[in-house]
Amino acid sequence: MQERFGRYELLERIGVGGMAEVFRAVQRGAAGFSRPVAIKRILPHIASDPETVEMFIDEAKLAVQLSHPNIAQIFDLGQAEGQYFIAMEYVDGHSLETIWDRWAERQRRLPAEAVAHLLVQVCEALHHAHFAEDAEGRPLGIIHRDVSPSNVLISFNGEVKVIDFGLAKAENRVSRTRDGMVKGKLAYLSPEQAHGRPLDRRSDLFSLGVCAWELLTGKRAFRRDDDRKTVLAIRAGKIDPPSRHAVVPEPLERIVGRLLATQLELRYRTALEAREDLEAWQRQGGPEFGRRNLTALMRSTFPERFAEEPGANGAIELVRAKPKEAATRTRPPPPPPSPADTVDEDWVDDATDVRPHPADAADTVPGIELPEERDR
Repeated sequence: MQERFGRYELLERIGVGGMAEVFRAVQRGAAGFSRPVAIKRILPHIASDPETVEMFIDEAKLAVQLSHPNIAQIFDLGQAEGQYFIAMEYVDGHSLETIWDRWAERQRRLPAEAVAHLLVQVCEALHHAHFAEDAEGRPLGIIHRDVSPSNVLISFNGEVKVIDFGLAKAENRVSRTRDGMVKGKLAYLSPEQAHGRPLDRRSDLFSLGVCAWELLTGKRAFRRDDDRKTVLAIRAGKIDPPSRHAVVPEPLERIVGRLLATQLELRYRTALEAREDLEAWQRQGGPEFGRRNLTALMRSTFPERFAEEPGANGAIELVRAKPKEAATRTRPPPPPPSPADTVDEDWVDDATDVRPHPADAADTVPGIELPEERDR
């Protein structure tokens, strides 16, 4: 597809969500200037909804204040043909979710050293966002609230970028959500999100811990066969140590366990603390893994995107393969949850602060709004 959209040329749609669609695009300018970008625009059928527009504008105003190598940069907020859009950095690669799917199809798990490297990069992004300030030096108070594999992009050059601050909570946001309303992907909620309680930056760290657990084990942590069971599983907070399902170095397992602590006082206080522990393990004998290794991992994970050709000096070089029509793939279903009697309750804390309250019946999820309830 090719579609002119203001001063941008839309080349292909690469994603769609409940509020917006994303396109790979090119910005055109004078004297042959061009720049690859991603264009995110509100879906046509909700483009006239004032609340949606307000949230969309809020996202751009918030994210543009974040400038960090591990956060996808916002370039522009505007209107074209009556539709609001955000122009942002285009990351040539895939989401962590797509990478997880590809490795799951091959019945393989990402190496522990690769997971640790990814965690360090995401911790860098979260620490920057959590402690970011506005132009006057006032804390923005950002909490992402949707840290999940689909919101972490990996480029074919080994870059790691956190995206989508559309659900982020900040002190100065215009649009607000009602108390107790859950935002974010259910399987990656923190226990306090699942209870509809007030959040701080430690909520994002729990969500990152869920991502880490899944990458290390190749299994789903809390996802169940329906949304209600998923939320209740998160509230219970019981989960196997990853070494129950895969070979995981003990220091890395301790770090993931602290990210997943259900008692807030036992969880890492900041992403910087988690990053420092990860880097300490890497320095003290953890396998070396850096951007060059991540580049090699990406190219081996998606070999169809590259081909070998002789370069100008006769050396064999990797070049971008000609695009082929993508085959339709069916994502493997999530594995059944582990039996309750296999859970090692000593690995994480006792979760006493997130057990259902006396008013919470076992088959209900009061105080939050699940997806099926929003549509009623």
